Amino acid sequence: NAAMEDRTIIEWDKDDIDALGLLKVDILALGMLTAIRKAFGLLAEHRGARLTLANVPAEDEPVYDMLCRADAIGVFQVESRAQL
Repeated sequence: NAAMEDRTIIEWDKDDIDALGLLKVDILALGMLTAIRKAFGLLAEHRGARLTLANVPAEDEPVYDMLCRADAIGVFQVESRAQL
């Protein structure tokens, strides 16, 4: 059992699952998705920008400049120096 009450976690190695001929699906609950949703709401409220995950601009030079400086605290998937 996981640390949270009434929650069970089952972990199988991908190679073992493959040997059994089964499909392994990882389902993750990410707090960052909530943060993104809230950020979209704030952008809509204060800037009138209506963003979704599908229409966030892929080419945003200030974002790439920030990542090049390793200024990425709170940026999902690249927030540690090991990921930059």
